Amino acid sequence: MTYRQPSDETPTPAGLVAACVAGLSTAVEITGDPGSGRTHLLREFTTRATAAGLAVTGVTGDAHPVPHGTRGVLRYADDADHAPAPVRDALAGLLARSPAVPTVVAWTRTRAPLPDRPDDALTAHVGAVYRVARLRVEPLDAQRLARLLPPGTGPARRALLHTLGAGNRGWLEALTPLPDDALRDLARTGLCAPVPEPPPGSGWHRALAAPTDDEKTVLRYAAVLGTCFSPAPLTALTGWDLPRVLGALDGLAAHRLVLADPTGAPLFRFAHPALRVLAHAQLPPGRRITAHAAAAAHLARAGAPAPERAPHLARSAAPGDGAAARTLGEAARQVLDTDPRTAADWFAAAVRVGAGTGAETTGNRFQLCVAAARAGDTARFEEEARVLLSASPPLPAADRARLADLRVRLHSATGREREARAELRSALAEAGGTVGAVEIVPAPVRTPDGPAARQEALARAALHARAASLAAERGDGRGARDHAAAAARTGADTAARWRTTVDAALARDAVHSSDAAHRDAVFARGGAAVDALTDAELTDRLDAVGQLARAHSLSGRPDRAARLLARGVGCARAGRRTLELALLLPEFAWAQVRLGRLSAARETAAEAEEAALALGGVRAAHRARWVSVAALLWSEGADGALPAARDLCAADGLPAALRRPAVALTAAVLLAADRPDEALDLLVGCAADRAPSPAETAGDAPWWSLAARAAAAAGRSGAAHAWAARAHAEALRVHIPTHEVAALRARAAVAPDDEAVTLLARAAGLSADSGCLLTECRVRLDLAERLMGAGRLREAAVQAGLAKSGAEPTGSAPLRRAAVAVQRALGARGPRARDEGGGSPPAGPGLSPREAEICAMVCRGLSNRAVAETLFVSVKTVEAHLTRVFRKTGIRSRAALVAAFAPSSPVGV
Repeated sequence: MTYRQPSDETPTPAGLVAACVAGLSTAVEITGDPGSGRTHLLREFTTRATAAGLAVTGVTGDAHPVPHGTRGVLRYADDADHAPAPVRDALAGLLARSPAVPTVVAWTRTRAPLPDRPDDALTAHVGAVYRVARLRVEPLDAQRLARLLPPGTGPARRALLHTLGAGNRGWLEALTPLPDDALRDLARTGLCAPVPEPPPGSGWHRALAAPTDDEKTVLRYAAVLGTCFSPAPLTALTGWDLPRVLGALDGLAAHRLVLADPTGAPLFRFAHPALRVLAHAQLPPGRRITAHAAAAAHLARAGAPAPERAPHLARSAAPGDGAAARTLGEAARQVLDTDPRTAADWFAAAVRVGAGTGAETTGNRFQLCVAAARAGDTARFEEEARVLLSASPPLPAADRARLADLRVRLHSATGREREARAELRSALAEAGGTVGAVEIVPAPVRTPDGPAARQEALARAALHARAASLAAERGDGRGARDHAAAAARTGADTAARWRTTVDAALARDAVHSSDAAHRDAVFARGGAAVDALTDAELTDRLDAVGQLARAHSLSGRPDRAARLLARGVGCARAGRRTLELALLLPEFAWAQVRLGRLSAARETAAEAEEAALALGGVRAAHRARWVSVAALLWSEGADGALPAARDLCAADGLPAALRRPAVALTAAVLLAADRPDEALDLLVGCAADRAPSPAETAGDAPWWSLAARAAAAAGRSGAAHAWAARAHAEALRVHIPTHEVAALRARAAVAPDDEAVTLLARAAGLSADSGCLLTECRVRLDLAERLMGAGRLREAAVQAGLAKSGAEPTGSAPLRRAAVAVQRALGARGPRARDEGGGSPPAGPGLSPREAEICAMVCRGLSNRAVAETLFVSVKTVEAHLTRVFRKTGIRSRAALVAAFAPSSPVGV
């Protein structure tokens, strides 16, 4: 029996052990960084060798006779680079002699050889009997890393561990126990507490013990400088000359503890981020302070910018050092827009070092509050704001108003709406308004005169804009409009600063307006205001982006919401706006669900929940969990989603505003699980327990549609008809496409097949036009079933095919299963359509061949985009042709066009 390893196949432990059993001897060199998993791979060799009946022994300086009758031997040595001389000599001797029985000799070493141990120091002795196999342990990729993490690890933490762990198994084990805050600090500053410790006995422990005293000293001082460093400052920190420092760095590079810059620049970096933390912690505290002070002085002499000096000054400057406080404040202001958490740390250091109550310290403390609010650090904001508000002399009115605005944003983001409204009322009253029974009556209009007056007007405009936003969110349209008008009356230049926030609030208020033209105009104005902003300006108005996107989503425009949110999330990440990111991500995930991007939606929702919980934002976390359940329902089906939906409904602290959506989602899951009676009981019980808020009442059409469909499925015909009528009335009141679709589905549930076909065809068209792909596919499947009931099998086949092709890219398993079931049912009923046409183009008065063709495709169920892609023309060309069709036929709507030509063509959109 012989064994041959294919030349293009990577050697594996299983294959090499099998080769030994077959009579071949192999020398196996396993290379990789310390902690990369070399020992794990060597352990796999021993396990497989033992299972195959080989004799397994470690290489030592002692003789190990081969047991009589053995079929083969595995001899192994871990970390040959740092092994004692007797072990290395024994290993070289093994390789130089011909083995008495088939043998595998395996050893591990670092990726690069040590200077005094050439690469072929071991393999040069291999006799002719041995084959040589080299296995390199590569860093873990994201998928392999995820399998090693504890269950339930969120995407943000997973991404941090992947980045910080650098694919190294040993450091991953050291970093995994650290809390999220420590991981974020390590990613942001390169240092953290607690210090990650590599597992005992790991390759990193051996590597850290190997350097000489000089090398260890340089390693620790290098940790003071940063993850990437130049040798020159090390001379100032150590007091040594440059050749001695460079010699120590050569030794550290040989041990793979530091790496030279690949471009040839005189720079080095730590081989792993956590190595720097470990080396930094090994310096005694007093020496650390001295080293950071020396580093700051060296950088100052070299003319380094303030942000490079600030990390060292923050760790070494003594109270009363005014120059250090000014440098820290300057550095913090430079990074405030891109890294607010670091800015907050440096402002805090400037306040501590300033050690006074002067204007400079007060200014730094105020900016500390701004940075803390942007970073979502509520505790730090509240602590510093209390100091500012109790200071003497008191803060100017404009600064007090701005602090109030920041506090309102924090309250709102963490779900404390009552506290947010109370703070707003108090701040507006102090800023010049009076408190009425319900609303705040704005003060008379006055034109700002002078810098102080302008700042006060700007602060007042900000407060009114924030009040308009909160009023719109809770369904108080009058309050939103009143506060928007009050913001506008503060003066043209000050009101313009908050125009985007006001426009977003008005758009949110207009969602449920019965005047569709007014709603479209308000939405257009809000969209234009956002589009006109640069990314830097948008970063300061991310709350307005979220509200405008939510308005688009509620109005059945998920594609527009997704575009807005994609830009907003990008700006929030770039500016490290933790607070706004936690609020934007749930809305982004929901838009992705509506568009059928289920895999991305589940990932985004998991990140959103993780981000919200890190900030204490219970409401945002529950919203993210709600989206996760919806995505789970569409992607895996009711069985997988039901436990999560029930947990959501029963969750402690579920905000009242989310109670009704959670119940509706759970009822939808129950209905999908063919348990309509339970769904109906849940809906009716919720309606009886609690009166909905004005905002919830405005969105009642989907609620009553769900109740009607559940009642119809449960055989409660009277209730189903009553609730379908109510859903229809609610949809007529607001004219929102998604609500109209819900009402049409409810009416179809209680209608005979012929009437239901017309209703569902219109619902499919509206869903397609609004970009709600999953709903469109579901409606088309319902339409196919009703067409089957009416005996129109060819048309049913078209709809089932469109539903299946639409569902495929979304990854929705239940939709695909349902489409296949309908197609099988059609196959049992009769022959399938040979094409999607099934009929000739509709004849109309004076229609051109192209117009007739497009009309026929629309009637077959294709959206404008699908028609354009089929005919290789633009969407605008299709729209132009349809406009002429409407004019020539006298038909005013797409649904009426379908109804008019339904007898001669399959019914579609």
